Amino acid sequence: MKMSNKHILLAAMSLRLGGAETHIVELALALQRAGHRVSVVSAGGILADKLTACGIEHISCPLDVHSPATLLRCALALRRVFKRLKPDVVHAHARIPALACRLADPLGKYPLVTTVHGRYEVTPLLRFLTHWGEYQLAVSEDLKQYLLEEYRCPESKIRVTVNGIDGVRFSKGEKDLSLLEELHLPRESKLVVGVSRLDEDACVPAMYLAHHFEEIFDTDTTLIWVGGGSKLEELRQVAAGLNERLGRNAFVSVGNRADVERFLHTADAFVGVARSALEAICCRCPTVLFGNAGFGGAVTPEKLSSFNAHNFTCRGLSQPYLQDLKEAFHQATSLPKQALEDMGKAIAKHYSVDTMSLDAQWVYDRVISTRKRGRYDLVLCGYYGHRNLGDDILFQQVIKNLRAHRPQCRIALLMSHRAQYADILNELRVFAKNRFAPFSVMNSILRSRALVFGGGSLLQDGTSTKSLLYYNFLLSFAQFFRKKTVLYANGIGPIKHGKNLRRIRKTLSRATLITLRDSHSVELLESLQIPSQKVFLTADEVLTLSPKKPSQEAPAASYLVVSLREWKDTDPDFVEKTAWVLDQVAGDRDLQLVFVTMQDAVDEEISRKVSSLLHVPSRIQKADTAKALTELICQSSGVVAMRLHALVLGLLCDVPVCGICYDPKVDGFLQELQIPADIRIEQMDAKGFYKLLDEILSTYSSRKEDIAALRARAEQNARLTAKALWKGESL
Repeated sequence: MKMSNKHILLAAMSLRLGGAETHIVELALALQRAGHRVSVVSAGGILADKLTACGIEHISCPLDVHSPATLLRCALALRRVFKRLKPDVVHAHARIPALACRLADPLGKYPLVTTVHGRYEVTPLLRFLTHWGEYQLAVSEDLKQYLLEEYRCPESKIRVTVNGIDGVRFSKGEKDLSLLEELHLPRESKLVVGVSRLDEDACVPAMYLAHHFEEIFDTDTTLIWVGGGSKLEELRQVAAGLNERLGRNAFVSVGNRADVERFLHTADAFVGVARSALEAICCRCPTVLFGNAGFGGAVTPEKLSSFNAHNFTCRGLSQPYLQDLKEAFHQATSLPKQALEDMGKAIAKHYSVDTMSLDAQWVYDRVISTRKRGRYDLVLCGYYGHRNLGDDILFQQVIKNLRAHRPQCRIALLMSHRAQYADILNELRVFAKNRFAPFSVMNSILRSRALVFGGGSLLQDGTSTKSLLYYNFLLSFAQFFRKKTVLYANGIGPIKHGKNLRRIRKTLSRATLITLRDSHSVELLESLQIPSQKVFLTADEVLTLSPKKPSQEAPAASYLVVSLREWKDTDPDFVEKTAWVLDQVAGDRDLQLVFVTMQDAVDEEISRKVSSLLHVPSRIQKADTAKALTELICQSSGVVAMRLHALVLGLLCDVPVCGICYDPKVDGFLQELQIPADIRIEQMDAKGFYKLLDEILSTYSSRKEDIAALRARAEQNARLTAKALWKGESL
């Protein structure tokens, strides 16, 4: 589908000579030829004149400076540019321009896409600040993997593109004798040409070849290096010493040049990486890949596909030995002319400017069309994406139950580690957003009708005040922009600090609807004088799950399910006391023990510690799905658990449950059902624990009526929310 003519604003660090800079210029010209209006903002450089000569507006802005103060000044300047130009798409190239564009447009009014040209340093702070836009273009497969692994970008939003090469300018050409005269070189000179920036991150090949020239090249070879940068003068000093020692111009450093094709047409061999190497191959020049990232050796037809994976950059490869370089130049210059011709044609076809332009236009079309249909009914937020089975069941139930009231409901889900949930997200038809990407989160809220906190105890400072501030900010942000806000089957607390109570009082008093899963939370909101007409006591959403019991007659239960987790402020003898109690009870009843891990990172170690002290048979089993866990619980003799949702599933399966209280949510749930909540993790009474567990297992009778009543309360969550969001009626 051909995209209609749009105004595209390209944002780059600079337009000095370089691979990324040439990519941007070629893309701008190709987009202009395709009928689009193009503007470019950058710190400027030699290539900016080429754009203005072709009628493309260039706006000067120091996007190549890393300081925070300059970045903010750039953001303010870009804000004025956006207001004046009103672009249909903003296309940033590299991380700093992308961040400046987002700071200039924090609410995401203008669609932003980014081309990633290389790997950048990754730290927690830089990962937090980095914003790659709504779609990403990666110039190689390894950069796509970099985005997936380091930034967890959705694979569906990444398109691999190419560094487009001008097939006319860089094609087979005649040797340029005037260039040899200009450089005062004999016509019969055997030339090796290298092209790269001469900055700290790109000067290794030039320096290495200058220092080891005599050991690598023949006595009649001249090496010409094209490119400038902070290391140019240092390279020229090394070259001057070499030339004086040899008594001839063996190494010539010409600095920045805009006529690189003249050098490639005249060269007998080329050394470099990335775009420059592709241009050399297109010119049918024997090529050796050598860059700061590593050494690839001679480019041969057999190696083209492997080099393509890292965009001819040598990323991930090792540095060469002297003999490796000498052999690589010999192999490259020994290739038959037909092999060079075939490679040149293949590269020109695959790495064409038209391909690069069509890739960009495809992304522009997707981001614009997604914007047109990209509004959400609600943003669903919770502590999702950490491979905690209880939370995984929770968000799936919330989505399914809301869809029962509004089947076509469009939901943006805030979560971590989205790639690990791809199958589930596709099945649920939701739009997953990175909960730690602030611009993406705010933009999603602005494009929605409502923000919904789906289950869990999000407003609490028991783990940290940072968590409470994060969730409270989301509520405040949504309310400021007049979005409906709903707390859906939440628990509130514990909240230890008075400041935090005052913070949540303000946001909760403005909430549209609050449904709470326990009476303790209701009492807390009553003490904060939150209007009672918007607060409802319901129950945990997982109670709406209908566990499927085994279809065949199950054998007599012969095991207890145990669910433990690491926690702070634990009795120092918790492991020993718990092992003793489980050993006694299981031994009395001839039962095995099955430790289920609902979140491996938190549950596995403590389960192993307790299991190692037992005398009765035991095993540790990972719970991957609600179905697997409910089948395990339904065939058990009972559940002993710290995890709230292990207790909930135990009751849904109608087996005895005994809770170990570590958090108010567990206390509140047990008390709702009048189940003793006497086993405290911070000070465990082993004999009391044994007596209670023995009594629960010995005297258990079905609690189906109690569970049915709780399930009915839980079913109100979706009904009340649907009424508040879509029917507009009073609650």
